Amino acid sequence: MTHAVTISGRRTALGTAALLTGLLLTMSGLDAGGAGQLGVFRASVDRVRVDALVTRGGAPVAGLAADDFEVLDNGVRQRVELSTTAANVSAVLLLDVSGSVKGRNIERFVDAVRTFSGALLPGDVASLVSFSRRLKLDAGSVRDPALIREALTATEAEGSTAMWDALVAGASLAQAGDSRALAIVFTDGIDTYS
Repeated sequence: MTHAVTISGRRTALGTAALLTGLLLTMSGLDAGGAGQLGVFRASVDRVRVDALVTRGGAPVAGLAADDFEVLDNGVRQRVELSTTAANVSAVLLLDVSGSVKGRNIERFVDAVRTFSGALLPGDVASLVSFSRRLKLDAGSVRDPALIREALTATEAEGSTAMWDALVAGASLAQAGDSRALAIVFTDGIDTYS
């Protein structure tokens, strides 16, 4: 059974909500190994974190309340609690530098990484991992956004794409601790190597 979570803004004039993380919960029965017995494993979730960024004209919209969002689970409205990014952010930026993004796409991805790193606040930490068929830690857990931007100067797109390998590496690098951890992938979404 698959549960789909949908989020939408109640005020359409507020802008576009970009869903950075989502939830896919599956429950399945597996063969328990007995004579025709079926083992059933149940799971439940009390709370799901959904990160959303609401913008208008490219700038974040301030002053939103929980009532400004609607979250549906299989069509059923869920109670929303709003939490701010008051805690520091620990971000892992995964940059696709494979041959499939050569040209305008890589330029757009690099610009997006520069923009994101420029928005980091004091106390925030970011890592930059570039990937094609190999993964490279270009900047690890840095607090200075200039180090992320400096690591972007030698970016060239070539080779196959190990996107799934990069996602696993990004998830292992994103450690919450006292921070809010997130991994952001800049890719065309085509894996040809993992």
